[in-house]
Amino acid sequence: MVRLRKAYARVQIRIDEGTVRKAYHVDIDQEYDKARRLHELSNPERYAFGKPTALLLEESSIEFELVRPSMTLYRMIDSVASGDIDIGRLLAVVGLCGEALGAVHGALSVEGPRIWAPPESFAAALERYGCSGSGDDVDRSLYAFGHGDFGFSNILVSDVVGGGQYITVIDSSGNGYTSTGVFSFEPVYVDSGLFVSGLLGRVSLQSQHVAREWGSRLMERFLQSYEASTSLRLDRRMLISYACASIRAYRGNYFGKVGALPRRTILWWLERQIRGRHAS
Repeated sequence: MVRLRKAYARVQIRIDEGTVRKAYHVDIDQEYDKARRLHELSNPERYAFGKPTALLLEESSIEFELVRPSMTLYRMIDSVASGDIDIGRLLAVVGLCGEALGAVHGALSVEGPRIWAPPESFAAALERYGCSGSGDDVDRSLYAFGHGDFGFSNILVSDVVGGGQYITVIDSSGNGYTSTGVFSFEPVYVDSGLFVSGLLGRVSLQSQHVAREWGSRLMERFLQSYEASTSLRLDRRMLISYACASIRAYRGNYFGKVGALPRRTILWWLERQIRGRHAS
């Protein structure tokens, strides 16, 4: 089975017997180095980052261990909407996501200087919401090497013995609309804003009531876990501004799937929160 992704690295993913092989068009050495560094940050009891097992230079490919999750986080939210999964399980998973992203921002590193180069559309969208398109208004203590695409389809949820949850985070290539390059030293709001855009609106039509009813609580659970693991404190208004900017920078409806909420509907919901926080 072959699946093509629209991403900055132009990744082609092939699933074979027992492995996942990803063919990159650019920066294969850096992609392998980043995947290896991320996997070393895994917590065996709570979360993992995809384990690279082979670098195939002649094919410009990397092989990863095949992960067989029960579902993506995107589908888990759909299951909460349908009543098949309790909101408590989703809250627990969102907490794990905060821990995992905190591990990335707290420990991922690479030698040599790196300068954040946001895509033009993302920089313009940040300016629209009163933020600097170059990130100059973000304190340097809130910069870190980013995951690159910390979104719902890249977070895989598995059940564990005893009824607990476990997540595997995959596909750390820059997505091209919020992050470019392999090792991008950028505001932590880039990854966290992309994730929050999902909790507060980047869901299917059948799940929009979950976002409306539980969105604020889910966001705070994510942020509490993230802040506890990093000792950082994020400005909520700036976070939502980055979430809105990630939506505006994205081309087309979310996931390109029939049934996804129109971009204008999501933006209306998030922008209203920005106005409310500004007034307060």
